[in-house]
Amino acid sequence: MNLVKLGKQHPQRGNRVSKWFGRMLLRMCRWHTEGEISEAPKLIFVMAPHTSWWDFTTNLGVMMATGLHASWFIANTYAKGLLGQLLAFLGAIPIDRTSHNDVVTQMVELFNSNERLVLAIFPEGTRKPVATWKTGFWHIAKRAQVPVQLVAVDYAKHATVFGPIIHLTDDMERDIQQMRLYFKSVTARRPENAVY
Repeated sequence: MNLVKLGKQHPQRGNRVSKWFGRMLLRMCRWHTEGEISEAPKLIFVMAPHTSWWDFTTNLGVMMATGLHASWFIANTYAKGLLGQLLAFLGAIPIDRTSHNDVVTQMVELFNSNERLVLAIFPEGTRKPVATWKTGFWHIAKRAQVPVQLVAVDYAKHATVFGPIIHLTDDMERDIQQMRLYFKSVTARRPENAVY
């Protein structure tokens, strides 16, 4: 099974048991990884396309199998009880979608106060078709001066593909348009829900 290698600069978590469980999950999904993770200790993964719960499942397997400690957003409705505790342990950051909390500022402060931090984001923000991406990740990356790495969830390859590193300009719309072009060749789990 092909798995990306982590460097000492990457945030890590887990042990032999969790890594074994992650590898078993990937084998069950017939999933692997391609490419390399940026050497930057602080990083935002922009992952796409997001059309199915399987996108989360396979990439949870990737995180566990490699030992990568990545943070990611979930709706706060999933952050309660034992499930919420488990998801928090796995790196979930609950977001209240009904309020106007300044998530960007909170995440910039989190990046500034940590030596190593990886944030993984599905910019569609939902599994349903959307015409535009949510732009919070761009503002976080720009303000925290963190590089962005494009990560394709490709069902034609059965792989999580760690792609190019993007250094943002001052033109958000152009940056995001270029990112979306990269994902045009990627096969989604549910292609009818993928909008590029």
